[in-house]
Amino acid sequence: MEKNMKNKRKLILIASFASICILTGCLPKMIIDDVQLIQGVIVDRIKDQIKTTVICSLKRKGHQVQTFEGSSHTVKMGRINSSLESENDFETGQLRIALATKKFVKQDITELYEYLLRDSRIGHTVYLGIIDGKVKGFFSQKSYGRDNAVISLKKMLEHNMETGIVPTDNLHANIYRYYEEGQDTFIPIVKNSDGKIKITGLALFNKEKYRGELNLQEMYIFKGLIEKHKLDSHQFKIRNGYVLVNTIRSSPSYCIRMKNGRPFFYIKVKFDARLQEVSTNINLNQKQNVKKIEKSIEKELQVESENMIKKLQNINVDPLGFGVKLKHKYRGFSLKKWRSIYQNVPIDVEYRVNITNSGIVE
Repeated sequence: MEKNMKNKRKLILIASFASICILTGCLPKMIIDDVQLIQGVIVDRIKDQIKTTVICSLKRKGHQVQTFEGSSHTVKMGRINSSLESENDFETGQLRIALATKKFVKQDITELYEYLLRDSRIGHTVYLGIIDGKVKGFFSQKSYGRDNAVISLKKMLEHNMETGIVPTDNLHANIYRYYEEGQDTFIPIVKNSDGKIKITGLALFNKEKYRGELNLQEMYIFKGLIEKHKLDSHQFKIRNGYVLVNTIRSSPSYCIRMKNGRPFFYIKVKFDARLQEVSTNINLNQKQNVKKIEKSIEKELQVESENMIKKLQNINVDPLGFGVKLKHKYRGFSLKKWRSIYQNVPIDVEYRVNITNSGIVE
């Protein structure tokens, strides 16, 4: 009996492998040397048309890129028209970065999403970005070490999502927020300054429309409120000087109360860090001095977070997903009503800072 079962499993495995081989043979074959591998795409609005710029890695010169441009009334047709400049067909399976200009997203970002979602060869781990500035020459720097400019930007975003101030994101997560009732999406802003690409802010959307942005300090606060994360280091102002803390661990939790049909939000953030450097003469062996530093940091974080939330409410965007949290806790609450009251909903933030005394004094 056992022998028959083993033989049956063996036959199933052989049949499965044969099926895979047959199906693989049916797929269209692609010879790398005969295609242009698209690693980046940029969309912009020129008058009444969409200008699509595709960025491809140069064959045998992985640290350099080549750009092609095309215009039309849709993103995909613009990409197709850009192939008129190329001697080979384009392949989108290697797409890593999709960028749009502020001019493009101020009108409607939906067309970029439509293009990315309808191409089955494009993976959901593509990173999105908003360009602050001109498209021409954005990826002009020829070499970023062993990587080209597109891959360098991809790695920069990944690094800053892992241990920096950029909220964790990719195409899949971004699209989910975009279609989620009760939450708005957001996208990092990037800029080419003197030949170097850097992150400068976070673009905020109300559904398909660009509404404003957060600066770098506000991004730091925002990330601490939207997700549990770790951060390399951050500087805070204290009385008569500054402190630098590192090995930061931040974890937010949300509480919702309903009173007379009106929601109240309370956010508690646990903030653990190690004291790395102090710019003024403080005796850190005395616990009361460390306590004063903790209270000073708590106050700064609380004021900045409440100011940042008020900014989000003023421009009527909900990237922190208060509406989603409300919907999950109170199933009968109307999200249409939520949109009408969001700008005046009370939202309080409290930080609990715990500092480990370690490091140096200037």
